[in-house]
Amino acid sequence: MGGQHVCMEPCEKGCGRKARTQKDGRWICSACLSDEKREERERVRTAERADREHERERRQALWEQRDRALDVVGESRRLDALHAAIRRRSDGQIPESGDLEADAVLRPEPTNRADSNAVAVYIDDALVGYVPRDMTHVYGQIEAAAKNKAPMTGRWIKRRSRLIGVKTRAIIGWSRPEVVGVSLVGIDIQGGSAEVEPIFS
Repeated sequence: MGGQHVCMEPCEKGCGRKARTQKDGRWICSACLSDEKREERERVRTAERADREHERERRQALWEQRDRALDVVGESRRLDALHAAIRRRSDGQIPESGDLEADAVLRPEPTNRADSNAVAVYIDDALVGYVPRDMTHVYGQIEAAAKNKAPMTGRWIKRRSRLIGVKTRAIIGWSRPEVVGVSLVGIDIQGGSAEVEPIFS
């Protein structure tokens, strides 16, 4: 039993000292046991430092992408959908602040009464915002390029397939749960490039 006083036995660490107690089935002297605990604490601290550094690099990379990304508008009206997306990626919780990656789908809304050029943004099939009105022309350029990537069926290209949207990478970021933003990092508005996957009907 751990901690039970038995007799003096040689320390199994080979230090030459005697062990009074048995720990986890091993005879270890108090000095070696202290060394083990110290080494374990150092391993934990090293792992925590590595995790923090990895998280810092990840966040830095995300922020660099956000600097060049297309920011979505109208998220404040759709917090329920964004909170649901965050919970799905955060073990059912909403951290006080953070950022995470998600796939976003852009779909034009030609029947939108407020703006026939509107482009809606969906995450997990839920509307989370819109492409800014002064940037909807970017979607037109993406759409024109995407139409050349019609899906293949066997050896035949379905030329009559209708493009209904594009999928790209997005970042959901929040400074507190009631302030959530979405950036389309798959669309580089500074470099004039886009990393998208066309969606056909």
